[in-house]
Amino acid sequence: MKKETTKYINCALDIEAIKKYVSFLREIKAPYTLTMSSYTTTIKSDFINIRFMKEEKKMNFFARSKELKKEVADFLVVNQIDKIASVEYYDIKEQENFILPVIYNIDLSSAYLYVLKNNNIISNTLFEKLFKMQKQDRLAIVGMLASKKQVFTFDESGEISNYETIEEPEQRNIFFFCVYTVYFIMQEIKKMLGENYIFTWVDGIYYKDNKHTAAISDFLNAIEYPFKIEELTNFEFYKNDKNIIEIDFLKNNKKKVFNIPLEKNNTFANELYNFINDQHKKITI
Repeated sequence: MKKETTKYINCALDIEAIKKYVSFLREIKAPYTLTMSSYTTTIKSDFINIRFMKEEKKMNFFARSKELKKEVADFLVVNQIDKIASVEYYDIKEQENFILPVIYNIDLSSAYLYVLKNNNIISNTLFEKLFKMQKQDRLAIVGMLASKKQVFTFDESGEISNYETIEEPEQRNIFFFCVYTVYFIMQEIKKMLGENYIFTWVDGIYYKDNKHTAAISDFLNAIEYPFKIEELTNFEFYKNDKNIIEIDFLKNNKKKVFNIPLEKNNTFANELYNFINDQHKKITI
């Protein structure tokens, strides 16, 4: 007999709406399951099944994601990637606040995708399919390798009867390998820049003097990571009283702003956890 598929009402991701549904199910004493992942939060019960999504995706998004996971799984059958203990997404040089009329930026193109290709983790065919997709979809598909679901099951009284984390550690490690590799490349460029280094943000590096650009270009060409070089103007760098580095500049005459918290956290998840905790017993994770 074919297993019946659960049908969900799809809604935009909204923390306040999720709170209302959770409160309602508790009021009517209905058991329910709440599942959180990187892109969705779902509530499943006998009364209602609803899926909150960051944004609606086309069918080819999920098809490419499935292909990527399969090729990664095939790669892992005959290859092993050492476990990545920790990853960093940005780096900032400690320095006084300053303003400069011009700075420079080198951005890697489709960085994580090229890590997968250059290390033979995916085929050229899949690489081309993913490369043709919109940038945000590309990033999201590669990011889904690291997807982790947190599943909370609540009983009639609204107490947690079960909690589990569902993930694929080896696939997650491939994603973290991509992050680690890109950060390693950025750190090598940082060494080349010396005192001219300002900061790194994921696959882009920002610096003060153009004299090192040729050497950096040779380095990136040698390791086969495409890139683009840009000149940025009206650059301002300062730390505010909330422990956040504020950076802004003009790129193609359009203002771009970075607000980089020195302490990393997941605000959305924390707020939802706190909401559940405030109403009932503490959640032990």
